Amino acid sequence: MATEQYDIICWWENRAETAEACAARFAKMVDGLAGIDEVFRGWRKLGKTRASAQEPFCKTPADVAELAQIFDQNRAHYDSPKRVWPELGFSFGCWNGLDPPFETGMHVDAGAYANDRRTPNSVVIQASDHSKARSAAWTASELRTALNVMIDAWDAREAAVLSIRYLDMAPTGPPKKPGWPEVPLSPLVGWITFIPKPQTMLITPPAGISVEHTDRGDLYTLCEEPFNVDDPNHRARAAAMEEALRPIRY
Repeated sequence: MATEQYDIICWWENRAETAEACAARFAKMVDGLAGIDEVFRGWRKLGKTRASAQEPFCKTPADVAELAQIFDQNRAHYDSPKRVWPELGFSFGCWNGLDPPFETGMHVDAGAYANDRRTPNSVVIQASDHSKARSAAWTASELRTALNVMIDAWDAREAAVLSIRYLDMAPTGPPKKPGWPEVPLSPLVGWITFIPKPQTMLITPPAGISVEHTDRGDLYTLCEEPFNVDDPNHRARAAAMEEALRPIRY
């Protein structure tokens, strides 16, 4: 079977937040992720060469004051004339500085508001092929812990661990997130899918799919082992989950 690539991702609605508020959320996220595995620790700046991309992005543990400056330096701007575009918030990327199979990157869009997209804010982490602690492929339990950290830090509206290959062939088509202004909720089925309350009351979990209940909502996991599109059982579970989400899709 072919190797899957996964994105750990959360989205949330228009929310005007200061650089300081976003910095506090980011600090909570990266400190929480650092306790899960070394691949989520020691973030580096992006660079044109590998050598130039080894400069630390931020301190570990996180320093909120330092992060507030980083967010302030990464505000969205109009192209011409160049001036701050406050409605678009902040945007930047970083990576962990490790070689494959432990390499991973992150992109943050936060603080956007008055936007015609319903979920203009997001954090995307490209999962490494292996965890550092076990030198093995991730399990759902490990990535679900990371997803919960992200949801909690950003008070996210939607979240998932997405299989890139599955999204290309899923009934809903390739991801169009963030945004789809005509729909209030449009969850994408992933290896792990988070649905917020009270929408969880409208969902009947399919057989074989595990559910973790939290104060914010429920996380639906297709399988504990790595999800793979080439596995007929995994595809069947994904199809069943697509059907289970019909009541909350518009």
